[in-house]
Amino acid sequence: MVEVNRAHPPYAMLDATGAEVEPVTAFLRDLALGDSSPLTCRSYGYGMLRWFRLLWLLGTGWERATESEVVVLTGWLRSAANPQRQRHRADAPWPGRSISARARHPWAPGTRRAPSITL
Repeated sequence: MVEVNRAHPPYAMLDATGAEVEPVTAFLRDLALGDSSPLTCRSYGYGMLRWFRLLWLLGTGWERATESEVVVLTGWLRSAANPQRQRHRADAPWPGRSISARARHPWAPGTRRAPSITL
């Protein structure tokens, strides 16, 4: 991903030859024109870069990608280290198993709060 000197899109993805990847440019242009922030475009661009790098590694064109390539990417993402899930203290709760500061009660996956009453 490189920052380019234009408003829409503010970032572009280049292939190995240095040429812009047109499908990604079109997607990012639509995203930017839809009033998304430049940082949102950048974030989506990096996601697209991850996807295209996998396709290039596998020798598959983006228009020919199937569920098989999605499975490969999903497996890689699940096995890759995620620094956001690292605990910084040995006694810290596991991610998603803490007490909500806003609700002041334990949160457990799969539980729901009572619906609010509107008059």
